[in-house]
Amino acid sequence: MEEDIATLKALGLTIVQSKVYLALATANALTIGALSDRSKVPRTDLYRVIKELEQKGLVERIIAAPVEFNAISLKEGINVLINRKNQETHELLEKAENLIQSYSAPKSDSEFTDNIISRFILVPHTRVVERLRKAIDATQGSIDLAVSWRRFASGVFLFQEKIEESLSRKVKWRFIIERHEKGKDSFNPMNLLPKSPLLSFRCVSPEPETIVGIYDRKEVFVIERSTARLSESAALWSNSKSLLALATSYFEKLWDTAIKCVDPETEKEPI
Repeated sequence: MEEDIATLKALGLTIVQSKVYLALATANALTIGALSDRSKVPRTDLYRVIKELEQKGLVERIIAAPVEFNAISLKEGINVLINRKNQETHELLEKAENLIQSYSAPKSDSEFTDNIISRFILVPHTRVVERLRKAIDATQGSIDLAVSWRRFASGVFLFQEKIEESLSRKVKWRFIIERHEKGKDSFNPMNLLPKSPLLSFRCVSPEPETIVGIYDRKEVFVIERSTARLSESAALWSNSKSLLALATSYFEKLWDTAIKCVDPETEKEPI
C-alpha cells in the first residue's frame, strides 16, 4: 500500500489524495462515510480532497441520496496523471529554455572565458571532462599537457575527435607523458592520433608529479589528485597570470629534461 501511494505521489498526487483515490478506485461507489472508513481519512478533510480529485478528472460525483462518489479506473487515472506530468515537464522545459535565452546575451557562455579578472575555480570531478572539451574547442594556438600514461590513454579515447578538430585549426600540441614500460600494455593510444607535425611527445620517468594543462597560455588546469583517473579528480582552473607563469615554467623545465617517446615494443618513435 505504501509503495502504491508513493507511486501516485510521484505522479503528482498528495498522500491524502492518493489514499482517497485508491479507496475509490478499488471499490464501487461510496458515500462520504463509507469512503472515510475505507481510506482512513477524516470526513473534515474528505470534502476538500474529493473536490481536488474531481478537478483532476479522477473522481465523479453521483447525484443520489446520500451523494456517492466513484473513481475512474486505475489504468485511466494513471494515464491522466502521466499525461499531466508530461505536459508539466514540457512547459517547464520551455520556461527553462526561455530563462537560458533571457540571460545568455549579457553574460559569457562560460565563466572560464573571462580573462580580465583573475579567477581560481575548483571544478568538480563530474565536470572536468566537459570543461576540458570546452577548453580544447576555445584554443586557437597551443596546448601543453603533462599527464600520466593512464590519463593520456583515457584522454585519447575521450578527446580524439576534439584533438583532430583542433589540428585542423593548426593548434600545436605538446605532451609530456610517463614513459611506458615494455610489456605493460600491448596497445599504444598514440597510434589512434593522426601523424602530424603539430603533435609533439616527450617522456619522463616516473610520471609527472603535477598533472597540468595549459591552453593558449591563457588558462590552466591543475588536477587535484595526480594519480586519479581522468574523471575521478577535481581540477583547479585559473586564468591568473601568476599561476600561468608558474605552470608554464614547470612545463618548460620538464620538457627540456624529458626524452623523446618511443614505442616500448619497437623502440621507435610512434609519431
